[in-house]
Amino acid sequence: DDMPTSVFRGRILGDGTLAVLGFEDGLLDSSGALVIEEYLDGRTVTEIGDSAFRGLLNLKTVSLPPTLKAIRSKAFADCPLLVKPNIPEGCEVAPDAFD
Repeated sequence: DDMPTSVFRGRILGDGTLAVLGFEDGLLDSSGALVIEEYLDGRTVTEIGDSAFRGLLNLKTVSLPPTLKAIRSKAFADCPLLVKPNIPEGCEVAPDAFD
């Protein structure tokens, strides 16, 4: 089920955790900083879905939660200003996640 997760869009996975699929347009402020918390709506964030933040031209930094287990294809593609973030230990990253 797709569900609104505060400012983020997400999907509940089979194990009850949450995949972040993107966020409401216009919520990235001029600093270009994005913070993804460990928990959204009481669910643990474990995945960033395909193309979730693709094409955010002013995205500069992203803070990832330690609970993250996977960053999917093109999750942060076409974000020319983005400095590659610290990836949590054990997190699986698609080869093209940051292309």
